[in-house]
Amino acid sequence: MRLMACTAVLAAAVLCAETEYDAMAAGTKALGKGLHHKAFEHFRTAHRQLGGQSAWEHVTLQEGLCVCAAKLRKERVAVSACENASSLRDADATSSHALLMAQGEARLMATPPDAKGAWQRFHAAAAVARRGEALRLEREAEAALRRAEERLYASFTLAAGRPADGATRLLARRTVRSVEEALAACAAWHACGVASMPVQRGARFEVSLVNATGVTHDAHLAPKMRQVSYVRDVKLNYQMHRDSELRTSSTRAAMTIGQAMHLCDAQAGTPAGCAGFVVSPSRKAHADGYLHPDKQYDIRIVPGSSSKPVIIPSPRFTVFLRGEAPPAGKGGATDESSRGAKAKGGSAGAKEGSGKGDANRKGGASAGSRGSNTFRGGFGGGFGGGFGGSSSDRQGRGFGGFGAGAGGRGSSRGTTAPPTNAARRRDYYAILHVGKDASAREIKKAYHKMAMKWHPDKNRAAGQEKRLEKAERNFKLIARAYEVLGNEKLRADYDNGVDVDAPLRGR
Repeated sequence: MRLMACTAVLAAAVLCAETEYDAMAAGTKALGKGLHHKAFEHFRTAHRQLGGQSAWEHVTLQEGLCVCAAKLRKERVAVSACENASSLRDADATSSHALLMAQGEARLMATPPDAKGAWQRFHAAAAVARRGEALRLEREAEAALRRAEERLYASFTLAAGRPADGATRLLARRTVRSVEEALAACAAWHACGVASMPVQRGARFEVSLVNATGVTHDAHLAPKMRQVSYVRDVKLNYQMHRDSELRTSSTRAAMTIGQAMHLCDAQAGTPAGCAGFVVSPSRKAHADGYLHPDKQYDIRIVPGSSSKPVIIPSPRFTVFLRGEAPPAGKGGATDESSRGAKAKGGSAGAKEGSGKGDANRKGGASAGSRGSNTFRGGFGGGFGGGFGGSSSDRQGRGFGGFGAGAGGRGSSRGTTAPPTNAARRRDYYAILHVGKDASAREIKKAYHKMAMKWHPDKNRAAGQEKRLEKAERNFKLIARAYEVLGNEKLRADYDNGVDVDAPLRGR
């Protein structure tokens, strides 16, 4: 009897173990297929079967729960599982892109959010995607980096008065030496919405960090009792322009990006003002192409009292501007006004400065502007016209009119008038569906993708002669676009406004 009882207990234990590992295997398989809901249920089953300390110390289980919960926005599970997964895995071990992205999202879900830790995880995920040449995953990580930066950095707007009454709660009082030090103290405190200080300040003064969202005027009080408040902006009040420079006088110092924002916000309330700042990282610090929040860079603060700053193209520099973007400068600028070209039989247009004009696909062209790369991510402009799509999409979803008006060629059937110089210039970035800041690897990947899509052999079918003609036309344009953008010298000439196609037209 004892032997039979022991055998039954052992069989039950083996069955339980098999069930647990089956749940783990099913969860891993579902996760590999992208079925996050199903994978999450399998991992929860495995967690219940393991139970207690064994479940918390199971690396694969915790990592699976971390990825699924972050994707499904289950905040409590994501925060705890991702924290466990980070502590269980060795620091030197290489994590997958999905796990790094999930750990970054979990840090943003935490209370208070760990924006710096999230930025580091997203940065590591982008590096993993770059090593594996996974362009889509790299862009996903870069978009997450922008979201982390919105939490990591904070901008402030000066307002006369003291924090509004009501739900206001005093968090702390600090004695500081400067306004930028007060703003840094408020930015470091997630709940801080207003940094309030006296109007008349000495070398050292007291600042109140308050959980508030607005201010009330106190002009009825005596001057010594009045205060000024710096209110945290709901959205970061800075626009980022990569590969750009400002031609204006400025002061130079070594500081982090966050310190530069606080200094600029503090100076915005002075007569000199602040229009923004220019970052000039060293080659070593800028090796991976990202501006790290902890690193110090050579930064120039641009005063706002002088004439409006003009952005000009310049490699290795990055411009951060407060508020609205400045007008375009000579030689091509980040914000470029749209230009329309007219041809007999077709017309095109673009709204001034926005790059969102609609173009007639059957004739005419529109060279839409490439909008500024805001710090909140993405491109503001893009391309329109012959592609038949919205110019606000960086990737250009409307590819329909490629053959008819690509790159501003814009001639319509029966047209006798020659195209203008503006219409002659093709937008090779738009043809390959990449931005002007695209790397050589991104351009090569885009070329292979577009060439595969429009190769004549893949578009050859009975009764589809027009499609074949269109494919041959587009394939030649794609090849020429890569010939220009894939060559470093030709691309530099093209970016500087040189008509690189003039020798071909002269043949």
